[in-house]
Amino acid sequence: MYVSNIVVCFFKHSDTEMIRNLLSRSGHRAAYSCMSGAAALSACDKLGSGIIICGYRLRDMLCTELYDDMPKGFEMLLLSSPSVRGELRGAQGLHIVDMPIKASELTDKLWELEAEIDEKRRYKKKAALHGRKGRSEEENRLIDGAKILLMEKRGMEEVEAYRFLQHTAMSSGSSLSETAGKVLSAYGKETA
Repeated sequence: MYVSNIVVCFFKHSDTEMIRNLLSRSGHRAAYSCMSGAAALSACDKLGSGIIICGYRLRDMLCTELYDDMPKGFEMLLLSSPSVRGELRGAQGLHIVDMPIKASELTDKLWELEAEIDEKRRYKKKAALHGRKGRSEEENRLIDGAKILLMEKRGMEEVEAYRFLQHTAMSSGSSLSETAGKVLSAYGKETA
């Protein structure tokens, strides 16, 4: 089984091909390969959901601009140098992996992101069945704040912080936003 709907987008064609080959060797395949953010967005519109694997700088925009414009249902995996990671540390929702990356690291990260996409799909489906909309802006703010706090205080990656919140919420029988509020309160951060 492989992760579907992968869009690979790098400034250099050689980087795009290297990642495509790395994906292929680990049993994955890219649905689209491109070198510009506009082409990546076009591919996303055709696919509906999936993962964009890209570099920091594309032919027509930076990864942060692509991230801001990508449709819901997509996650972004940025492969870049450690110096870029420092610049983007506060970018919420952006998954960053330092280059060079090994096939096993890439595969593990793809499975994590696919699990996150599946969880979001299940949440939307559940909300639709129960006549509810997604989380409110306030709930999202709490969750994002708690993730950032866990990343800063405990040195977690964003996916680890989210999973920590998710596991704690399930264990305590509370919602994700309630758990996020408790985490923020525990570190003395305001939740209102």
